Amino acid sequence: MNRPRIFLISACGAIYFFIACHQPSSTSSNPNLTESDSVVNNANADAKQIKIGNQLWATANLSVTHFSNGDLIPEANSSAQWEKAGVEGKPAWCYYNQDPVLGKKYGMLFNWYAVTDKRNIAPRGWHIPDDDEWKILTEFLGEEDAGTKMKSPVEWKEEGSGANKNGFNGLPGGYRYNNGNFNGLYAYGSFWSNTSFDSSGAWYRYLGESTKKLTRNYSDKRDGFSVRCIRD
Repeated sequence: MNRPRIFLISACGAIYFFIACHQPSSTSSNPNLTESDSVVNNANADAKQIKIGNQLWATANLSVTHFSNGDLIPEANSSAQWEKAGVEGKPAWCYYNQDPVLGKKYGMLFNWYAVTDKRNIAPRGWHIPDDDEWKILTEFLGEEDAGTKMKSPVEWKEEGSGANKNGFNGLPGGYRYNNGNFNGLYAYGSFWSNTSFDSSGAWYRYLGESTKKLTRNYSDKRDGFSVRCIRD
């Protein structure tokens, strides 16, 4: 075997070894909480949770296309489809601006009908937090600066980034109005609770670029927000 051939084989072997050793784990390649992240004998799910007070929160937004029973969650690929699902009170999800690249970074947006569907959108061992569980989180972190502690140190526009002191890693994934329009990317991270406010509205929490708080408010159930799960 001549010298150039030996060098080529050695170089290829070194490249293969480097690639194999630096392949991202499933957690890093898909940072969102997915169907596969049940909490039963799953180290990957453990890597996507953080203890805050006495609660175990997911460190990433939910990104699932199926209910826990295997039924498909309808995707709304247009403003008309999104608006129709809301008017009919049916579950729907989407990526911000229908962009899967943004979806991989920020997770999916769901209407409240998907969040509270009896077939359950949360992976096994997780659930959608109710209004009281969000209150417990806020009180533990402190009313005045809970948002700063929860926001990620990157992605937020202007000076809205946070310290992420507790590992919540709140990202500004924006939201979708009930008419299908998108808004708030890089400026707001909005998260549903499973608690109804009235026949048309439900409680949620949001992180904003210009506030230090985790703000409680209610919104139209037809709107699209992120979902952050909590352990059972």
